[in-house]
Amino acid sequence: MRGIVTVSFAAVAVLALVARPAGQTPVVARPGGTTAGSSGQSAASGTGAITGVVTDATTGQPVPGAVVYLLSTSRRDGLPMPRMVADPRGRFVFRDLPAADDYQVGASHFGYERGAYGRTEPGGPAGQVALADGQWVRDVSIRLWKLGVISGRVVDERNEPVVGVAVRVFATRSIAGRPYLVGGSVDSTDDRGVYRIANLQPGRYQVALLSVQSTILASTPEGAPLRPIGGLASGGYSGNARLGGAVGDASVNLDDRHRLAITNFGTPPPPGDGTPRAYPAQFYPGVRTHEAAETLVVELGTDRTGVDFQMRPVPAARVSGRVEGGSGEVANIMLRLMPEGLERLDFGVEAATTLVEPDGSFTFLNVPAGAYTLVMQPAIMAFSFGPGSIRLPEPAGLVTSGISVGSLRAAPDVGYLRSTVEHGGDVWARQPVSVGSSDVTGLVVRLQPTVKVSGRIAFDGDTARPTERDAFRLAIEPADGDPALGTSSAFIRNGETTFTIEGVLPGRYALNRQLGRWYIMSAVWNGRDITASGLDTSTGGDVTDVVITVTDKAIELGGVARDRQGQPAAASAVIAFPVDRARWTSYGWSPNDFRTATAGATGSFRLPYLVAGEYYVVAVDAAQADAWTDPRFLEAAVPHATRVTLDWGDHKTQDVVLAEVVVR
Repeated sequence: MRGIVTVSFAAVAVLALVARPAGQTPVVARPGGTTAGSSGQSAASGTGAITGVVTDATTGQPVPGAVVYLLSTSRRDGLPMPRMVADPRGRFVFRDLPAADDYQVGASHFGYERGAYGRTEPGGPAGQVALADGQWVRDVSIRLWKLGVISGRVVDERNEPVVGVAVRVFATRSIAGRPYLVGGSVDSTDDRGVYRIANLQPGRYQVALLSVQSTILASTPEGAPLRPIGGLASGGYSGNARLGGAVGDASVNLDDRHRLAITNFGTPPPPGDGTPRAYPAQFYPGVRTHEAAETLVVELGTDRTGVDFQMRPVPAARVSGRVEGGSGEVANIMLRLMPEGLERLDFGVEAATTLVEPDGSFTFLNVPAGAYTLVMQPAIMAFSFGPGSIRLPEPAGLVTSGISVGSLRAAPDVGYLRSTVEHGGDVWARQPVSVGSSDVTGLVVRLQPTVKVSGRIAFDGDTARPTERDAFRLAIEPADGDPALGTSSAFIRNGETTFTIEGVLPGRYALNRQLGRWYIMSAVWNGRDITASGLDTSTGGDVTDVVITVTDKAIELGGVARDRQGQPAAASAVIAFPVDRARWTSYGWSPNDFRTATAGATGSFRLPYLVAGEYYVVAVDAAQADAWTDPRFLEAAVPHATRVTLDWGDHKTQDVVLAEVVVR
């Protein structure tokens, strides 16, 4: 019956196409509801048509309201390709199309993974539609895969719904070859206490009800609210700097000098028998640590309901002390009290936050018993996964001087948001704090200065020197991927060949080996080659006289990927990775000795931007394009891989055979 209906619908469209009065200018639908062809501008049009239906890959039912779009790389007219919305039966029609042999037809809908004609699995390769003049291509079927959902309800100790509290999913991701717990999508409860986190890819998740006790001074001025109580942040930067030191969140007075800001977390309950109380954060099903949390398996189309939380108050203590050290003003430096084991996570997982007062003293209010790490750092790096830009706002009182956002090549499905703090940008602190049933007083936090890394850039042989027009960024990244160390860099301009990187925390760092149109051949410090091992700043002293030698002799590896029958392995993924197993981990966020490419229709591929060294090259299914981030995959791929040696300036060709790599 679906085929009869589709043909009937398409027939009407094509009848309309061929019955157009002679001399009438063709009308082609354009994005945003505009049309082309009647404005006097030259518009590419033709006499072809493509019709089809969008369906749910699991149920086979139509997906009404799906946005269907066309793509064509051979179109050179500069005009946008048409889009349309599928009708109540999931049907679509594109008419007045010029001939092309590479049309791709895709579709998207909220709650579904993007689909495309010819795609048989999520993220798989898409097919192409060849369309001749006057041709009608029927029954172009597009399947969409429904993504997973986790939902539940939050109530208090009286079983009353709690409104506006934040619930977030977490998952483990491989970053620099190491597993990290990373935050995903977040939602806040509605007036029924219900939250719903949608658009989850298949995977294993933990769910947490967040609760942060944010202390501010009672004298802090109140600013205009940035969002309603419990509201989440969205889109670009909307931080507290807009308030000029004021706090736009609602707050409650707990003593004569301090208030607790109420943001995305439960309002603290009244004291019990004169003892302060707090609602602590918890992981599902009601445990305090992520190690004890239940892992929820989500498949395509999974709707995990009933992931509920009950907030129960616990006795809380006051943690107070003073900061010492540092050469500058200490007022308004933010201190974060992080649960032990969660120090690498971003806003929303703190047990408590507070601001240092002008005299160097500080107070955390309402801290539940537990083991914590007190953290102060000049920049806060937030890793996240999942779609959209909804996030938790910055802690009350934190003022940042700028943010940067982006993605990590070492973790293709992970993004980051880096916030540079306004106060205390050249110091850091980290120390354990244990909180029991009694107040913690007299705590001394020693502020440590950050490190400077400086040196010069040398040029190999006849390598071109930078001109005054050149500007490039020299970046160092935590070798083990630790976001708590952040990223530090220096911009080199105006033909300069010296650099200074400031604000570096103690640790080991990998060099991003691409500098604009140059590549780092070697890095030497104190007579030692640190190109592969990285830069060690753990002693806390400044690092000087680093000599970085660069070249402009680019390397490229190309070839053809074929299946076992010798046919082109179109749309397969080709991966190059180092032979040295020691380099399969601790390579930072932008490794230059791992590269992937998608083989074209003829199986051809090219892998640019490599650095000199020995590599394994392997072709795998497109679904494994990002599997190189897992060292277990690399180990399983070695028996199927081809070994290649590359030197600076090489442009080599190496064909590969599609392999089935199974990770056990």
